[in-house]
Amino acid sequence: MSLKTAAYLFSLFRQVFQRYKFRVALAVIIGLLAGFLDGLGIGMFVPLFSYLVKGGAVGDDAISRTLSAIFGYLHIPFRMWTLLTTFGFLYSLKIIAGFSGDLLQTKILNDFETESRSSLYRKTLSATWPFLMAQKLGHLETILIHAMANQMRAFRNTFALIHTITTIAMYLVVSFSISFMITTVTLSFGIALLLLFRPLGKRIEIYTNKMGVLAKKTAHEVNENILGFKTMKSSGVEASAAADAVALFRAGRDLRMKQYLVKRMSTSFWEPFALLYIGIMFAVSYFYQRDSFDLGVFIAGMYLIQRIFSQIANLQGSLHSLREMLPYARMVVEFHDTAVREREENPGTLPFIFNDKLEFRSVDFRYREEQEVLHELSFSMDKGGVVGIVGPSGNGKTTICDLLLRLFNPQKGGIYIDNRNITEVD
Repeated sequence: MSLKTAAYLFSLFRQVFQRYKFRVALAVIIGLLAGFLDGLGIGMFVPLFSYLVKGGAVGDDAISRTLSAIFGYLHIPFRMWTLLTTFGFLYSLKIIAGFSGDLLQTKILNDFETESRSSLYRKTLSATWPFLMAQKLGHLETILIHAMANQMRAFRNTFALIHTITTIAMYLVVSFSISFMITTVTLSFGIALLLLFRPLGKRIEIYTNKMGVLAKKTAHEVNENILGFKTMKSSGVEASAAADAVALFRAGRDLRMKQYLVKRMSTSFWEPFALLYIGIMFAVSYFYQRDSFDLGVFIAGMYLIQRIFSQIANLQGSLHSLREMLPYARMVVEFHDTAVREREENPGTLPFIFNDKLEFRSVDFRYREEQEVLHELSFSMDKGGVVGIVGPSGNGKTTICDLLLRLFNPQKGGIYIDNRNITEVD
């Protein structure tokens, strides 16, 4: 993930969760605590393995000596049962913190999703008629249901990313206390693999953008066919309509398969790389430190390295998922901002009163600059009277009705009801 993408995600996260900032901060703190406790729990494996290998003696590693000193200060015997009890206590705290954090995150996200859907739907209905008219059938459904659900997954992955980074940091602290050299090489190797697979993350984002566009097209195609079932059946074009939809379905299948293959390529190699690396580290450590080789510390260290690789793989998975979901989050935010910009203004304050007549006075209107529909249109009709407007299709009959309903505003002139401009009427 580039710095630009990370900055955008942070800005987006801050923007959408502004109302929930205290609850979000609490959820993040609990996630950090869970990662911290996870690292401490993993660190307990070092004195446990050392205790077993050395037959009850305190290991020579820094963690075992530090824990023994803490136990001595608290007058706790350094025994297997005290080590297991401490490990169980830390693990229980980690489970409680993890469950509490997940529960709070789920509550925040569900509340936000419901309120955001409701707010976006209201703002869409309050937008101007030209904006609503430009929305293709099925697009709003795609935004409200599918895009917003994926936006929530992006935010959930952000919480998971924070927890993963904290866990890796704690693992590294424990691992550095065992072997600075091996940990440094491990960290460098992990970062190199992340950079190696980085282009695949960009490819995932490209496929996701294409899938978002395709989802809109598919929703539009299906909804149009549903509305036109009667015409379709009477015209005998069912096969042609089905063929168009099937082509879109197959395009979606192909994109999903490509995206899956790219994700699998970037995650499948972590485990064999980790096993190969551990094997090499074992051979090197045993060959160069044969006289001082501590099997207990080495087993704990290698288990820790395997966990570091596993967490780095989780980190990459979270980054890929963020890339996969980020286009949907952008789609929701951009639609929201456009709906807000296109909000229909209602400056009128006068009550609706119609006692005399309705007038069009020198009204000009055009949909586009080059397409003038009405020019200097003037006429009046009395209350209770009947006026017929005739002419070929496209000459502005429907436009006159739309102007009267204030779905559009004339570029010149005005429409008056009892000598009051209709823009002044509430």
